[in-house]
Amino acid sequence: VGQISTDLANEGLNILDMLNKSRDDVAVTLLDVDQKPSEQLIETLSTIEGVLSVRSLNGSTN
Repeated sequence: VGQISTDLANEGLNILDMLNKSRDDVAVTLLDVDQKPSEQLIETLSTIEGVLSVRSLNGSTN
């Protein structure tokens, strides 16, 4: 989580909310950020040791 938040901050994204859950040796982290992440950031996050998958979901606040 530390490396993820550092990479987000380096790209100027702010974390609005975060959920981190784990079971045994697998965890999932969901982040709500204030702007859409770039494809480069998604690629950077996917190279972090232990990260299995990175997805970006676009939602609406309407």
